[in-house]
Amino acid sequence: MPWQRSEQESGRIVTSAHLLGNTKLQVINAYGYCRGPTWPKAKQLTENLLSTVTSHFVIGGFGIRTICGDFNFSEDELDSSEIWRQFGWVSAQRFASFHWGHLVKPTCKGATERDFIWLSPEAQALCCHIEVLDIIEHATVAVDFSCDVKAAYEDNLGAISFLINADGRSEPVLISLTLRCTFPDLAGRGEVQLRADHTTLAVRDWFKQLRRIQSLRHAIHANNDYTSAQVARCEHWSSILRARGFDKGFRTFWNIGYEDGTPHDPPVLPIAIPSCEGIDRIYATFRDRFDRLESWHIRQRCRVLKAKRDASMAGLYGELRRQPKAKPDLLWHDHYYTILDFEPSTGSLHLDRPLDLRGQSTWTINRVRTTVMESEDDLCQVSSLPTQLIPGDELHQHQVLSNLTEVHQAFVDFWRPRWNAYSDIPEEDWLRIVNFAKAHMRPISFDLPAIRPSHWQKALRRHKPTAARGVDGLDHRDFLHMPSALTASLLTMLSSIEAGAPWPSQTHTGLIQALAKTPDAHEVASFRPIVVLSLLYRTWGSVRSRQLLAQLSQYLPAEQVGFIPGQEAVGIWAYWQALVELSCSRSMAPLFWMIDYIGTPGFVTGPWATFLSTMSRTFVVQGELSQCSLSTVGFPEGDALSAFAMCILDWTWHIYAQQFCPSVNAYSYVDNLGLLSLDAGSLAIGFSTMTSFFKLWRLEIDLDKSYCWAVDGDNRKALAQFPLQRLEHAKELGGSLTVGARPRVCDIKDRMSRLDDRWPVLKRSAASLTQKLLALSTVFWPEGLHGILSCRFAYSHLDVLRRKAALALGWRKAGSSPAMRFLLSDTPFSDPLLWHHKTVLMDFRRLCRKSSDFFMRWATFFSCLQWRSASGPFL
Repeated sequence: MPWQRSEQESGRIVTSAHLLGNTKLQVINAYGYCRGPTWPKAKQLTENLLSTVTSHFVIGGFGIRTICGDFNFSEDELDSSEIWRQFGWVSAQRFASFHWGHLVKPTCKGATERDFIWLSPEAQALCCHIEVLDIIEHATVAVDFSCDVKAAYEDNLGAISFLINADGRSEPVLISLTLRCTFPDLAGRGEVQLRADHTTLAVRDWFKQLRRIQSLRHAIHANNDYTSAQVARCEHWSSILRARGFDKGFRTFWNIGYEDGTPHDPPVLPIAIPSCEGIDRIYATFRDRFDRLESWHIRQRCRVLKAKRDASMAGLYGELRRQPKAKPDLLWHDHYYTILDFEPSTGSLHLDRPLDLRGQSTWTINRVRTTVMESEDDLCQVSSLPTQLIPGDELHQHQVLSNLTEVHQAFVDFWRPRWNAYSDIPEEDWLRIVNFAKAHMRPISFDLPAIRPSHWQKALRRHKPTAARGVDGLDHRDFLHMPSALTASLLTMLSSIEAGAPWPSQTHTGLIQALAKTPDAHEVASFRPIVVLSLLYRTWGSVRSRQLLAQLSQYLPAEQVGFIPGQEAVGIWAYWQALVELSCSRSMAPLFWMIDYIGTPGFVTGPWATFLSTMSRTFVVQGELSQCSLSTVGFPEGDALSAFAMCILDWTWHIYAQQFCPSVNAYSYVDNLGLLSLDAGSLAIGFSTMTSFFKLWRLEIDLDKSYCWAVDGDNRKALAQFPLQRLEHAKELGGSLTVGARPRVCDIKDRMSRLDDRWPVLKRSAASLTQKLLALSTVFWPEGLHGILSCRFAYSHLDVLRRKAALALGWRKAGSSPAMRFLLSDTPFSDPLLWHHKTVLMDFRRLCRKSSDFFMRWATFFSCLQWRSASGPFL
């Protein structure tokens, strides 16, 4: 490897290759710089130390490779670690945590993890066991591999173990290989190799010729006098002279010489087999020419790849894309059991509830490890008890569910009771909400046209290229490329279904993809069940849902914006923030009945209800299906018609609020409901009305996510009696809501800080400067400055973003102004200040066009303008 002189002299990098038969294990041991006054730039020095390892060992290497040592930094602090992860590498403890549910243990003084063994994808495939052995200060990470190794001298089952220094001092890391030995195959050892896999035909022809010359060279030097060997050498030399890929034959090509007229060495190829000296000169000359040809082709390929990369932003977008959230392949929970009583002599415990013994668990009492020996109901026996234990202490269980059957069952047990919660409720219990709808909701006359091929094709084209497939396995491209006759037959089948025919049996099962709500999701409740239905039903539902929503929108109040064509979430929080700024300056069964009652055509509700009543759901975990479950509650997330059902429910809420609390303005965006009033008393009436509405539907208000706020001090004091948390700023539907005259910028600063993990990616990217500038205005600023319309903050925050962007782009010249460089570039909106101004103006103009009330509030604001410092979209 091309080490720098300073790297060799420092002694912080040690490389070794261990050849076990024909299997080679490559190991690099690195010792990072320690933070402190001795090395003030320790992180930068460590990154420089690992740069050669990254380029030549991680990216350019192949085979079983490991990188181990004491890096003196955590895994997330080094940019090199992120690059290694992108190329499939993983640290040993993370590998054991993901595959076997092991806990990640600290390796430095029992507090931090500074010692790592990084495993290449090839090494991960052979890893069979990982453990951490405790030593006084630095723990030892032990990694075991199991592989088939071709040993040269023995034909039995053996084992080889050797030590690798893990932290640059005395603590070793044990890496053991279990060998299944066979006799060696020495063919190909010492032969020349191509430097790149993707080569042209010319390079391959030259490479084959080089291998022929090398093989003949070995045979001539061996000087075997057997007749068969002599004949083989003659045939070999004849094949070299007749080799294809050379203009007018290889001998003519050789005799012409180099392009500049310089003759080859030797100038003329002999017809007879050359001598040892002659074949050596021929091999050396042709090897030199082949190396230059191969290097030229590699350079040309790099230019082609760079041009292809510069022609599209897809490569840079792929690099900037965040890591996908966790999949439910592994679940873990922390359970705490209160100890009611205990018996020290036998280690018996009386707990407040029975233990959950599924999966693998580790047990601790007051941070002391123990083992559960026996358990029955709320009694258990542990191996040891801490010395100072009193009733009221807790037994902590860290439970890991890694078995596929256990993970499936955990999801089914959690969701099946919720999906069938209302199955035993009689229809009489829904009479109150039904009678309310009859009294206050008037039917609507829907006029839905028949689904024509143009409607069908347009709905299919809305699907993304990566749209999920249902159990029928059909993709939207399959439907798009159907012959017109088959498409007409398919639409005829849908018409018969709308007339009362049953759905095909292939559409009756929905595949549930559990999507993580948070990056560190590890419990069943942390995953959102998205039902992937048959594409046939999804496309039909999408067509009918759009038609119904387009006709329903004219009857809905302006305060209802969820799923309504032409409306957006910014209309809610921007309007609320405008009012604040102005004040500173100044269940399925009843819902289906209501859908029918308002006039929804029966040829839509009939197939819809039939499909939901016969559809079963099954969880997909690790590519395997769980038990099927039916549902009598709610509408599946993944069904386009569920949006129409949610609009009807929100509409019912607005009518209910208008009848029972007319002094309060009700707002809704899908399942996000809000109340707005002039005083706390009216708001209390509105909250009571909302609570009663939820009870009608057997629903509950999520108090942990709900909050209240007030502009003036008297109302804030009155809200202290509310059962909701009182906030002065909050994140609302993607925006930042600030209450009061004092600006709050913590939410927008939190958004800006989320870009910190993307700056190193942009810096490392091989994309051109133009592409990186475009990525700032299309990726970075939309994420870091989302919702800035309602937030007023100092431009110094934008200066911080501008400096970080300039560093990521490599603009480090002393005395240069990042602002001027951004403004003088071909993409001026890559500057955060200009992007901020453009976005605010565009959003404000769009809201004024959509809502006349918003425009009137703006006019009222400026008519009584006092230029007070308040957050909002107007000033």
